[in-house]
Amino acid sequence: MADATVSGKSTSNQQIRKRNMPREKKDARYLNIKLSSYIYDQLDRFCKETGLNKTAATEKIMEKFFKEYFDKPEEERSPFG
Repeated sequence: MADATVSGKSTSNQQIRKRNMPREKKDARYLNIKLSSYIYDQLDRFCKETGLNKTAATEKIMEKFFKEYFDKPEEERSPFG
């Protein structure tokens, strides 16, 4: 099959089809929150350093926090202590 030119780059038809295929939908919900400027700046810096987007970074941070929280026996759980 011949190669096509997309944005000045040679790309095979198979690559074009793969790129144009819709992504599988993630089981997700929206969360709109207001952060202090300090926390937002830390999140932004973290994302720039790690290359993660804010959604992925926030999910990973929350996942780690909840795992540590729920791994403790219920009587030892304290959200911030």
